[in-house]
Amino acid sequence: MLTALRAKDERFKNVTFKPGLNLIIADITKTSTRTDTRNGVGKSAVVELLHFLLGSRVDPSGLLRRPALRSIEFELELGWPRTLSTVLARRVADNASQIVVDPNPLQTNALIDMAGVLSLTEWQRVLEEKLFALPDEHHGISGRAMLALYMRRIRSHAFNEHVKTSPQQSPAEASANVSYLLGLDWIGSSPPDIGISPLVKALDRNSLKPARILCGGE
Repeated sequence: MLTALRAKDERFKNVTFKPGLNLIIADITKTSTRTDTRNGVGKSAVVELLHFLLGSRVDPSGLLRRPALRSIEFELELGWPRTLSTVLARRVADNASQIVVDPNPLQTNALIDMAGVLSLTEWQRVLEEKLFALPDEHHGISGRAMLALYMRRIRSHAFNEHVKTSPQQSPAEASANVSYLLGLDWIGSSPPDIGISPLVKALDRNSLKPARILCGGE
């Protein structure tokens, strides 16, 4: 579970997550009117920072390449599966190929838990193993693709379709990742000739309604 999002910059407001559904909304004051916009208050930035700390690559034209942000260290605290402890992940856009993880999930037989520096690939693999229990061989699915289902990006047009998280994502990849999350036969859904529609129809017959599950609806 996500616990907190922080930054080593006093301008950044810490974000604390609670168990269950968390909603990020803009404040409405007594002087707010219907014409006041809620844009630019940081809602999408929180999603981008979560992706950044959970192993996404840095878009050269994205938020974290802005001069005011690229040297700031951001930190995500999250509960670690099957333990009572939390893990801290720290990352800076100027050195985006490395993530400091405390304690180091790759250390073995250590008497004292210590932080470690992981490569981006190592951190992605750890997240796949610990968060999604992915096997070593998992053609057609990935932890990053599944995280994109949980944390949808507006800039990627991730809300345009129920299952796909970007227009560039193939139907085969999208259906395979959703199938894995819902405990279905993800291997059988990966061939190119099996698209999204059969998967959605099958789930609707079982009243699972994947669009509402993945988008946080009722």
